[in-house]
Amino acid sequence: MMLSMRRLIEQVSPGLIGNGGYPIGLHLAGERLSAAQMRRMPAGLAVHAAGSLELGCPWHAMLGEPRRLNHALRELWASEGFSGREVVACMPHEQLKVFTVDYTATQGQTDAEAIANEVRDRLKGKRMVVDFVPVRQPNQEERVKEAVVAAAAHEDVTAFLGLLDGAGLNVRALDIAGMALRRIVAWAGKSSDEAMQNALLINIGAASSNLTVVWGRRLMVDRAVEFSEQRVFSRMAKLLDMPEPAAKRLLAEHGLAPAHGSKPGQFHSVLREILGPELLALKTEIGKTLDYAASKTRGSGVDRIFLAGGIAGYAGSAQFFGEALAKPVELLDPLAIFPHRLTAPQAAELSPHCGVAVGLALRGVPEL
Repeated sequence: MMLSMRRLIEQVSPGLIGNGGYPIGLHLAGERLSAAQMRRMPAGLAVHAAGSLELGCPWHAMLGEPRRLNHALRELWASEGFSGREVVACMPHEQLKVFTVDYTATQGQTDAEAIANEVRDRLKGKRMVVDFVPVRQPNQEERVKEAVVAAAAHEDVTAFLGLLDGAGLNVRALDIAGMALRRIVAWAGKSSDEAMQNALLINIGAASSNLTVVWGRRLMVDRAVEFSEQRVFSRMAKLLDMPEPAAKRLLAEHGLAPAHGSKPGQFHSVLREILGPELLALKTEIGKTLDYAASKTRGSGVDRIFLAGGIAGYAGSAQFFGEALAKPVELLDPLAIFPHRLTAPQAAELSPHCGVAVGLALRGVPEL
């Protein structure tokens, strides 16, 4: 059995679908809660509020205790000035399967019906909640098309919606992180007045990462890979013979690369050795992703490569990954795209954590 995410929201609680002003983008990942809200100003779109905090426990530990989440929300809402309780959220990455399907719509059949048939065969009758995004087709005449599909177990989606409802939130929509970040990429090109057609987004998550190719305003591919913050910290802790919290503090203190123009010190040389195998595996997956994109775009390459996720907050992260991949890499900085009221230090600390939240807050916002 398959249900769309919107239909399930309506079934769980009809009052969860709302209308009105810009909702809050809410992102739960690992032990972190991040949120962002946009507003319309005379000069254009701006960030009304943005914030992020550590929950002190994995988000799923709150499933039976929504009041704990409500307490964290009250703290964040009060400190950052969020308005309302209507949110756009995304399913936690570890509960979501994202994959690409080929489909052919027969005469009289909609794309949604054709995709549903393909997904039903792949999921073998499991009770899942499914959503999809058609992939940009270079040749519109081709009968065989592609779609990126997001699927989650029905019970996981129901429990997640129950957590948000129990914490006093009104859920306007559920989204996926790749689509949220795609909106940021589109706005990045718009804000810089560059004719950016396609980009690769490397989103490094706590437990896994995603490689997303955006072609214009459309999603082309979204792939999960095993490289993650947890793997980085675990490998550092193991080879340096120290607890993981100490490895995190060490990385926060020294960063991933030396200051621009400085020679690598002993720590950064050792770090490159330690993470060499992980970086090689990531480079291989990126190569596969770019080859796939080139096969769908008649050999076109990506114009820019963006880095997102918590690890992007460490000093020198773009330089570190650029050297490892032998390609220019830049940070996806949502707070450099839109006006906001944060100080420069606040924005620098917050930006790596709030990318998905800003992308969720942009859902349905016009002028893209």
